[in-house]
Amino acid sequence: EAGKNVDPTKLLNKTASLSTKALQERLDADISMDIAVTHRESTLPCISSVFNQLAPLAEEAVEASILCTCESSGRNSSTCEFVQCRRCGASCCRDCLHSTAGYQLRSHDTKSITVCDRTQGAFQSKLQNIVPTSVIFDEDGIAELSSDHRAKDLDKFVFNLHRIQRRRRAWRVIYYAKADAGTGEPIAQFVLSVGEIAAKGADDGIQLGVNGELTSFLPAKLHPLVYGPISPCAKVRVLMGSEDAKMMWSQRMKTETTDLVVEGTGESPSFRAETGINQDAPDALVANSKTKYYQKIVANAKQRGEERRWFYPSNWEVWPEKISISGGSSDAASTVHGTYVRSNCRQTTNQSALWVREADGSKPTLYLLMQPIVSRNGSDFAVISSSISHQDPSAILATFPFKWQPCDALKP
Repeated sequence: EAGKNVDPTKLLNKTASLSTKALQERLDADISMDIAVTHRESTLPCISSVFNQLAPLAEEAVEASILCTCESSGRNSSTCEFVQCRRCGASCCRDCLHSTAGYQLRSHDTKSITVCDRTQGAFQSKLQNIVPTSVIFDEDGIAELSSDHRAKDLDKFVFNLHRIQRRRRAWRVIYYAKADAGTGEPIAQFVLSVGEIAAKGADDGIQLGVNGELTSFLPAKLHPLVYGPISPCAKVRVLMGSEDAKMMWSQRMKTETTDLVVEGTGESPSFRAETGINQDAPDALVANSKTKYYQKIVANAKQRGEERRWFYPSNWEVWPEKISISGGSSDAASTVHGTYVRSNCRQTTNQSALWVREADGSKPTLYLLMQPIVSRNGSDFAVISSSISHQDPSAILATFPFKWQPCDALKP
């Protein structure tokens, strides 16, 4: 049927029907056994007790984490002197800043930090002694999640430790729940982050503690199937110093579409202009699109609405200095309203695109940045997030259409 004019979604659903049916029957058997109840009555710890033990270690986790690119291979930097950007949070050791790698941070507003006596191995051993090899969830947590996420029965499964990762300014502990009483395929993931809860600038009110993100894989495995990346369906956090507070789950809201008014003022060089691209590049793309070889490819791109991957906008050389966002009929839209000012930080965010809405009273600091599509199967798109890192999916509050580019905010 691949050669026929068949809806690809229907074809995928048809080919997956047998395997999803078999998985559903196996999951029903696991749920009926309710393995977690047996462990809950024994000594297997609940996730809440793990959070309370890890929260006091958040500051120590940051000190033992990766603070410079040279430490990503597993070693510590030879110096205890580092610099960190006040705005984008990028950090680098003094050695890489000068002789070793020659990193340039001239566009960043940095401050010096000193971290000595870093014992990565000692902290990792301490972490391994605290985190259990298997955990279960409290019954009053996951069971309350919306059925849209298909995660409410995950409290009946045991989550087993998969790996411990040293990350930038945090440590990650990854657990998986598996079908067939823990011997089958993964059906859910729970990620604990100890250290900085969300990536922020050094002066943007960094919070230390433990953050947990739950991701259910069932939407991609059971009908109706969901295709594409799966974001965490719920998160929970415990701040350092508030270990006795009750854990409260925050579930991902149902996606809704609204119209926002996005207006730009002032002009600054775009990412393409800063890298030295001139008018020859868009002219060459136009010329190539008219050749026999590319005509069909460009036509298909236009049909998919991806013509911007071939043609530059008329004002591609400039981006706005400030972006004002307003409008929208929902309460969720009002959370992203405000004025976002472009940061001077370069080469530390995708396309050096970073606009910041400063905290004001009850309104937290928010960031407008470009989410990269690393596989290049689609265009990068703009998002508004409470984290400066595009690797924090649960922090994303709004997603722009993929056709939108920052220079569009300057158009009337």
